[in-house]
Amino acid sequence: IVVGPIADTWYYSTYSNTCGSSMDSILITVNPNPVIIAGSDTVVGPLQDVPLWAIGGMSYIWYPSLGLSCSACPNPTANLTQDMVYYVTGSDANGCVAIDTVFVKIDDDIELFIANVFSPNGDGLNDELFVRGGPFVELSYTIYNRWGEKIFDTDDQTKGWDGTHRGKPVDPGVFIYKIIYTDWKEVSGEKAGNVTLIK
Repeated sequence: IVVGPIADTWYYSTYSNTCGSSMDSILITVNPNPVIIAGSDTVVGPLQDVPLWAIGGMSYIWYPSLGLSCSACPNPTANLTQDMVYYVTGSDANGCVAIDTVFVKIDDDIELFIANVFSPNGDGLNDELFVRGGPFVELSYTIYNRWGEKIFDTDDQTKGWDGTHRGKPVDPGVFIYKIIYTDWKEVSGEKAGNVTLIK
């Protein structure tokens, strides 16, 4: 026979013949399913790395594997150009499994953005001035002081200006930024403006 108990259950079997009867029993222990949590749904720009994670199991399988850095690990990274629902199956030490999902939405209208005020005072909040949006396949990001002197430049979107020039903090004031970019759709453009540094 095949049984499917929902709680721990004893099963008894009696065998009889002309010589008499005999009984035996077996306990089927029902282990609870693991509680698998795959984190919150998220919105990112196309081709931006998205750290995914799952907890509650001992081993994991993610599906589909499209865009994932790995499909059999608890913390893969996704890199996508389209919306995706990922399913993660987690197994515990008893082989019991459970599933959770996470939705990654791709917003391809995240425009280039830069703050107009920042405060590099070392408090861990708003200490660097980054270029947001994109992603960009090409980027030139330059900061000038009021006299037109270049005091910062980079072509790496992950690097921001920390309010220093030649290793020394600059005085509070208004600075000019200029950004030349090509986005992931091969659309090029420029953006310039002012940013105020406060302490």
